[in-house]
Amino acid sequence: MLCDEVWDIATAIDGSLYVTGYTNSNDFPTKKAYDNKYSSWGDAFVVKFDSTGSLQWSSFLGGCDVDRAYAVEISTVGNCYVTGYTGSPDFPIKKANSDTLKGAFDIFVSEFSFKGNLLWSTYLGGSQVDEGNNIDVTNDGRCFIVGTTYSSNFPTKDAFDNNLGATRDAFVAIFNNTHNQSTHTYADVGFLIFVAVLPAITFIIIITIILLKKRK
Repeated sequence: MLCDEVWDIATAIDGSLYVTGYTNSNDFPTKKAYDNKYSSWGDAFVVKFDSTGSLQWSSFLGGCDVDRAYAVEISTVGNCYVTGYTGSPDFPIKKANSDTLKGAFDIFVSEFSFKGNLLWSTYLGGSQVDEGNNIDVTNDGRCFIVGTTYSSNFPTKDAFDNNLGATRDAFVAIFNNTHNQSTHTYADVGFLIFVAVLPAITFIIIITIILLKKRK
């Protein structure tokens, strides 16, 4: 059964709307797309509307296996960041922190310019199933991803907790982005600066601290 599902929406400063989710429809409407061809088994999609509701661009995002996008966020310069999970070894990557699918499903983090150009895209995960469930971008360009991992070898760095505590754990990952201006677009390189797997209670505490610091 064919279906199209929206999982998140974000609003830019200029009133533009960015929508993400996944689709099983090979005739999903695309416009000025980074990828206008449906791959297989369901693709993620990213869509931009202007403040009047007019479609600006729409693109598939995926490879030869299952790809799901769960969250989208907009940076202060108007670029959109998307996360979810992928089982595709040929998922589109660019300037990646990790360029190889490690498990059955890995997290992906992808950044598009306000014009719909893919600027940066990376895998993140271990040897089992990993999902990116939400994403946020700070004013200084740092990218925060939270989600779920089943991988005992999930990549950690400067971590509060380096060990998988049960069958699955929550995680927090932070990427630091450098922006090199080229005309009106930005070319970004993602550097992983922090990842930790966390028990549920600790996870809630850490996220609360991050959000409070962000709002100061």
